Amino acid sequence: MTQSRPPLPPVIAVTSPTAARIAAHCAAELARQALLLCPQEAAAFGGPSWYRELVDAAARQSSAQLFAGLDAGGDAGLALEALHLRLDVVIFSGPEGTTERLRRLGESLGQQVLTDMPAALHLTGRDPEAACRAWLERS
Repeated sequence: MTQSRPPLPPVIAVTSPTAARIAAHCAAELARQALLLCPQEAAAFGGPSWYRELVDAAARQSSAQLFAGLDAGGDAGLALEALHLRLDVVIFSGPEGTTERLRRLGESLGQQVLTDMPAALHLTGRDPEAACRAWLERS
């Protein structure tokens, strides 16, 4: 029997402290949970520890319940580091055997390892706060 995973909260891709604060503010204002996801290109640049702190700082500045996620692409080392730092969701698109080992480790720690990027709002554009509010209200 396959165990079903709980649904993800609305996913917002953020790459900066400003975007994380906007997402946290909107989530708190609407009393919604949110998964802040670090896209692959930012994950390789900043690393999982930088992203963990970015999400934690945004959560401290708001009353929002935030979860942290990271897209590691095919980089198993980056995925493993994200799991050790207790990021809630890790996306890994590498070899199947490695994916299964990472998935088992994640499950043992209460984390999810996915192979595909979930639908996400990327906070860009002229009015990211309005876009974020609309995304959270729809999700």
